[in-house]
Amino acid sequence: MRYYKVIAKKDCSFCIKTALLLRERKQQFEFCDLDCSADLLKEYKRRYNQNTVPIIILIDEAAGSRMVIGGFSDLVEYFYRKDLEGNQ
Repeated sequence: MRYYKVIAKKDCSFCIKTALLLRERKQQFEFCDLDCSADLLKEYKRRYNQNTVPIIILIDEAAGSRMVIGGFSDLVEYFYRKDLEGNQ
């Protein structure tokens, strides 16, 4: 299975845009709302070297890989490159 993990806050406009974009592109994703888990959010930010949310990670279980996409604008760029390559 291949899916996106979105580490987010529910009131973040870029987090909401990320979910909408992934739905629009019919991508599987999990939306991890960490509003009530400040320490966990801090750990994810440290682990993925990201200061803001969303933190978007592409997980490919079959390949056993994880790729940090970044934030919303990075996801838009990622899909743009994929579209140019003819992949999804």
